Amino acid sequence: MRVKNSAKKRMAIVATSAKMVRFFLVNHIVELSKEYDITVICNLSKQEDCLDILPGSVEVHNLPLERNINILSDVRSLFLLTVFFYKRDFSITYSISPKGGFLCAISAWFTTVPIRVHTFTGQVWVVKKGLKRYFLKYLDRITSTISTIIIVDSLSQKDFLEDQNVVKKNKALVIGYGSISGVDVKRFHPDKNARDKVRLDMNVQNSAIVFLFVGRLKKDKGVFELAESFSRVCDKIPNAELWFVGDDEENIKRELDPYISIKYKNIKFIEYTTSPERYMKAADVFCLPSYREGFGTSIIEAASCGIPSIGTRIYGIIDAIVDNKTGLLVNVKSIDSLTFGMLKMAKNNSFRKEMGIRAEKNALERFDSDRVTEGLLLILKESVN
Repeated sequence: MRVKNSAKKRMAIVATSAKMVRFFLVNHIVELSKEYDITVICNLSKQEDCLDILPGSVEVHNLPLERNINILSDVRSLFLLTVFFYKRDFSITYSISPKGGFLCAISAWFTTVPIRVHTFTGQVWVVKKGLKRYFLKYLDRITSTISTIIIVDSLSQKDFLEDQNVVKKNKALVIGYGSISGVDVKRFHPDKNARDKVRLDMNVQNSAIVFLFVGRLKKDKGVFELAESFSRVCDKIPNAELWFVGDDEENIKRELDPYISIKYKNIKFIEYTTSPERYMKAADVFCLPSYREGFGTSIIEAASCGIPSIGTRIYGIIDAIVDNKTGLLVNVKSIDSLTFGMLKMAKNNSFRKEMGIRAEKNALERFDSDRVTEGLLLILKESVN
């Protein structure tokens, strides 16, 4: 038997992990919960504390979704999600991750959920080749086809998906200037006291030039190019620092040992944190030399803290960095290009600080999280009506 409708329309939000919900969807969920009866569905996997900031009215349901392909596990998750959707009689589903989005779209379609929303936040298959690339791309095409509303978190990614025939032209929407959730400007902002405290805790002098990476440590995030470029920078800027902040899910740190042994004191690793803004406020330059990126939320978070960025010239990142104004765009997988950009930032204090001022202004004017949430609410309101 299906559960009877409550006073509010029921909405399911599906993501692969609890961390993804915390980092990208909290502001959305807080506002959506005022209009809808919200259930968050994700793989908690000992991450229950990640969602302790959600409103008490929001239900959290654990689903053992795996990030990587696992046929047996994925079929089981599809079955469990379909049964759950049927019992709860949702009016709207909303998903954000590739795996979660595919399973959510299929389950919602099977159970005739009338409004099926998916946000594309980057494509795993972009860096794949052969059959695996074709297969993953085909799954994205299915997600797009059976979803009733498609949101893409950057204009350049929207153009790419349309060119690749993953999304039909004129079907996809971009909220404002892009990004999945914008940036919480009350949380991410310049703070000299916080900068001094973090540097003191890290045993780093105020005069040091700190390059910062925040995100999962993965090869396709460009961490090896960043480490190699930094080793070259250190030869000319002895007081430079490189901080890696984020989960090491693939044991990348061990593979970075050659660089660590050479510049051990200058490279620091900080594990998963729910407060990345602390390190952004203490840094001088944010670095994201990624091979693929849907948008680059961490870039605008750093920008809101008054920190310019260096990122690769790829779709998604080109929406987050205004080249030579709020940061520098460099070539993908190019150690020479990245090194040049890092040295340019490190050697020219006035250039770097002026970029930081423009980056902060750009983040405030274009990417305030409240505006992005308002855009999402408007889309849902129009679809319901």
